[in-house]
Amino acid sequence: MTQDPTARLQAAVERRAEADRLRRSLDTAERQAGDAAQRLADAEAALQREQADVERLEGLSWTRIMSAVRGERDVDLAREQAQARAAQLQVDAARRVADETRAAADELQRSLRQLGPVEDEYRRALADQTAHLSATDTTVGPRLTEVADQLGRLEAETRELDEARAAGADALAALHSAQEYLQKAKDWSTADTFFGGGLLSDLAKYDRLDQVSSHLERADAALTRYGRELGDVRLAAVEGVNISGVAATFDFFFDNIVSDWATLRRVTAASDRVRDLIRAVESTQASLHARLQGLAGDRATLTHERDHLVRDASGVREI
Repeated sequence: MTQDPTARLQAAVERRAEADRLRRSLDTAERQAGDAAQRLADAEAALQREQADVERLEGLSWTRIMSAVRGERDVDLAREQAQARAAQLQVDAARRVADETRAAADELQRSLRQLGPVEDEYRRALADQTAHLSATDTTVGPRLTEVADQLGRLEAETRELDEARAAGADALAALHSAQEYLQKAKDWSTADTFFGGGLLSDLAKYDRLDQVSSHLERADAALTRYGRELGDVRLAAVEGVNISGVAATFDFFFDNIVSDWATLRRVTAASDRVRDLIRAVESTQASLHARLQGLAGDRATLTHERDHLVRDASGVREI
């Protein structure tokens, strides 16, 4: 069954708008992939420096000799080994982000190619619709074509906003989860700071902070996706939604040398940052909702006008 010219034109408009959305999203994804690759390179360089410090203390070097003279070699070595392990964690996290952002950009590129020559399709559909309406009703033809084009764009924009809002909901859920674990870590850190600890306390610290890091990484990934979706809808607030590097606050996970005061300060700073991000995302979600409501009203108005034009041109009257 052959699709009528009006429906074919609207479908072409939607595919054209989808191609525009994919190109914008691809631009954002490529920037994110480039930034992630740079962060990975920086993390790997930092790891090399930390490993070199460990090797100097383990091998025969002036660093080891001076540390031994001071009677602090074991303490210094433990510190450097802990910092090297923390640096390795940062490399692992940066590599995961780099792989994820690169895969996202590649997937967008494939989706764009699969759409095919959308501009040629749009021009053919527009020409067919114009010819069809010119042959049937030269009065309403131009306006019907314009309405179909506007409806197609509104449908595409609505899909983009819905996708952005869904990504925002995921980001909020991840942020609230991270905030919950940060609060637990803060409560524990406060108790450990004022009431002391020991080996069991240290092991518990590592476990809790590892959980915090995991939840922050998930929030980071959710916000990265949210940023891509916001870029699609040209929302200015996208620059304010970025948690990249917050997990790096916890570079002391396996460092017994760092004081509990430092642990508490850094957990509190991360908690404050996550709280601010939650507010920013909630504000952005409200803006998305308002835009969706406006689009729904515009679509209803155009659909009503189109139906009346078609009925009037066909001689159909409302009862």
